[in-house]
Amino acid sequence: MLSRRKYGRYLLALLLTLLAYAPVAKVLAVILASRAHGMIVLSSSSYVANVGGLAFVILISTIIKLSTGWFLQQRKIEQLESQQLRSELTALRNQLNPHFLFNTLNTLYALTLTHSQTAPEVILKLSHIMRYVVYECEREWVPLSKEIKYIEDFVDLQKLRCGNRAHIELSVEGSPHHLQIAPLILITFVENAFKHGVKNEYKRTFVTIHLSVQDQTLAFCIRNSLPPSDPTHQPGIGLRNVRQRLNLLYGAGHSLAITTPASVYQVQLTLQLASHEN
Repeated sequence: MLSRRKYGRYLLALLLTLLAYAPVAKVLAVILASRAHGMIVLSSSSYVANVGGLAFVILISTIIKLSTGWFLQQRKIEQLESQQLRSELTALRNQLNPHFLFNTLNTLYALTLTHSQTAPEVILKLSHIMRYVVYECEREWVPLSKEIKYIEDFVDLQKLRCGNRAHIELSVEGSPHHLQIAPLILITFVENAFKHGVKNEYKRTFVTIHLSVQDQTLAFCIRNSLPPSDPTHQPGIGLRNVRQRLNLLYGAGHSLAITTPASVYQVQLTLQLASHEN
């Protein structure tokens, strides 16, 4: 594809080609006429027609060249974006939140000390989470039902960790079957809700999560209490990355709104999902 620096040179070369075309064409015509023992007359109208014809050919070839270069560049950009998405997803899989893992293990340790009957359930949910992150997320798209189950297990473990000091609620409406979603696209919002909304030094904290599936549309709403010392809750790297993934994967097929009404941090996400065959 032509670069900006070469545009001037290209236009100058095109102009010189058009100016030099007529004399060269005249000489060739004279040579051909002499060999044919005939006469040839080059009028101004024929000159304009010849130059116009040449300009038309050059214009068409230039358009073809530029179009080919543009499509090749777009394909290269799409390949780079795809590679970037795979790298980001790999990073997400490899960074199973260490704070979450440590807190879960500490909770499990406390449960084993008291011989709690919930300890086996904690181990089972933690194994489900790790299996999903390590194995299921290898694919570009995963069943929505598995993504929801992953979030449910994550929230259940957070309930055990937080105990009675936080109100935690998760509700799911509609049928997620036959739909697929990009893996780990929702968990960043869930992790941030527990990270900023549930803290030991604050009382009356809460996290509420609602997922609604209707036809092929997923409506995801998550709300958490906003501590007084963090009235704006500035987005971090995780939120910036998930915004980028949403733009690249879903484009106009998604809408994301983050607001803070009345000391509440609220995320509303709508995704147009694709169906899959079992």
